[in-house]
Amino acid sequence: MGRMNFEEMLATFGVYGASVIVGILSGLLPLPVGESFLLALSSEARVSWWALQGSILIVVAIQTAIRVPMFYAGTRADHVPSKRWRDRLERARKKVEKWQDKPKWILFIAAVFGFPPYYLAVIVAGILKMPLRTFLIVSVAGRLIHYGAIAASPYLFR
Repeated sequence: MGRMNFEEMLATFGVYGASVIVGILSGLLPLPVGESFLLALSSEARVSWWALQGSILIVVAIQTAIRVPMFYAGTRADHVPSKRWRDRLERARKKVEKWQDKPKWILFIAAVFGFPPYYLAVIVAGILKMPLRTFLIVSVAGRLIHYGAIAASPYLFR
């Protein structure tokens, strides 16, 4: 079976089915899968504004749900078998904890702009023992802005 192009994916799975697949891939891979899909989707004249908004919500929800185990893996970082790595993580945690609310802002900035890498920021949020509710609120808000801006960009040039 050959590779499936964008049009074939939409025809086979529909807009929302393709959004689910892209959400899963963007949650698992540190690649701009969601960005590429939503940019292509928003550039496509056949897709309604409401379908685009639904796709953004689906991609954000699935990507965030897939990142929750990564977040929890970060919370378990102090159980790393290597004493050297535990010591390093503890020193890093103490440095970052001095920043008070800044880890929330760093996660938000990573979710919106992708720098520092969002993939890494998720794990660091877990290492810093950020409450899950805070992690979810900050991540979803940042990712909605991120994907919304990407999906809106073709409309600026029409």
